[in-house]
Amino acid sequence: MKILLFQLIGLGGPQLYLAQLAKALSKNNDVVVLLGSHLYDEKHYGDCNAKIILINTTRSYFQMFLKLINPMTYFSILKQISHESPDVIHLVFEDLISGILFFLLGFKYKKLIFTEHDPSFHIGDAFIVRLNQYSAKLLARYAADAIIVHGNNQKNILLEKGVHPQKIHCMPHGDFSYYAKWIDEITEEKNP
Repeated sequence: MKILLFQLIGLGGPQLYLAQLAKALSKNNDVVVLLGSHLYDEKHYGDCNAKIILINTTRSYFQMFLKLINPMTYFSILKQISHESPDVIHLVFEDLISGILFFLLGFKYKKLIFTEHDPSFHIGDAFIVRLNQYSAKLLARYAADAIIVHGNNQKNILLEKGVHPQKIHCMPHGDFSYYAKWIDEITEEKNP
């Protein structure tokens, strides 16, 4: 089976999640990772058998907005995906460009999976970030044949938002041991 995983934004946890998922799936499948160039870290993919395709991206919202309004962005990425001819497409982390792409892919591909890490907004997210995520999630939820969440609370939030229960699949998150290397650097704050 050929699986295409893609993620254009999402430094940190989602970035590591994708690398671990690619490693695990590539043991028994043909895996292609379509990845935002600013997310690629060679040490995360060292022993991974997946094919990595980097898409020119940046951390800047303004520059990503310029990519969002450029039709060539979509044409180029859709052409690359079509060239790979995957059996399954899995959106690992959402942004508006990915949401639009995922929605468009729904017209050609019938096995679309979306991992929704956070069905709710984070406290303190800027309005533009919330708008981006809200729009991307709506498009991805609509196009997805299956939505993966990592807990019953997240599943319940999606059910409250009207997502069909048969679409939602609750799975354990995976390995957090990568973060253990910083355990000694954590200091507790004391109240004055």
